[in-house]
Amino acid sequence: MTRIMLLQFLAVAQFAGCVLTPDDGCGIALASGRSRKKELYPLAVDRSSASSFESRTEVLQFFRQDRIVENAWVITNERSSHGSRSVKVTMRKGDVAKDGRERAELRDPFSVPLDQEIWYRVDLFLPNDFPVIENNLILAQIKQENDKNPLFSLRFNSGKVEIRQTSSVAKMYYQLPADIELRNRWNVILVHAKFSEKDGFLRAWINNRQFVDSAGKNVYEKDGKHTYFKFGLYRDSEDSEMTAFYDHYRRGDSLEYVLDGDAAALTKELIAPRIKEQ
Repeated sequence: MTRIMLLQFLAVAQFAGCVLTPDDGCGIALASGRSRKKELYPLAVDRSSASSFESRTEVLQFFRQDRIVENAWVITNERSSHGSRSVKVTMRKGDVAKDGRERAELRDPFSVPLDQEIWYRVDLFLPNDFPVIENNLILAQIKQENDKNPLFSLRFNSGKVEIRQTSSVAKMYYQLPADIELRNRWNVILVHAKFSEKDGFLRAWINNRQFVDSAGKNVYEKDGKHTYFKFGLYRDSEDSEMTAFYDHYRRGDSLEYVLDGDAAALTKELIAPRIKEQ
């Protein structure tokens, strides 16, 4: 297969919605001359994306799986916020350990350029027996394309829910009220953001209650020019097994798109963050 033919094939296969592997779902093997254990990551070209995790194919087509081992996620009908299924993510000791951290995360492959607004929504359910640990635990995050801390992260540490915002300017810690309980219920996480070196903003809601509304420079200076969203379990090394359920992931240009017809009376309960300058 010539290089031009290969590029044409990749374009056609991507348009058809295939996730390409050395023996890809379209029934044609890539003649690379060497075997590859890792799947090629799905590409994302649309600013709008939606998944209610009704099938395994949805995950394979629309999310990167390079930060989650194969047996750490499954489509299940145990519970759902929309449709009849959700994705069940289970973290076990030693899963994808890197630099002392363990992770079981699905990544949205779409990269949002700096200085562009974007909306995200994901529904989260933690079982009633979800372990409470003192170590670092992240449930969802937005990363700049670099190896630094996330620009936005939702955390559950020592039984407390926290939103953390980090940039080259400062770290901001938003300790959420005690009545925000992520366990034994579906929680709707909404984020509206523009990440920028000059006039950015970040707004975040949990269950229609807005706790974060910050403005100004909110990225790492002279670093990655794109951001991306991922969800799942990311923690320091821990013995306990953890399971979380995610559903109805949406990314788009408006609140109406990510709400997808759900009634929402958004309220403001803004929290003054604890700030640590960088």
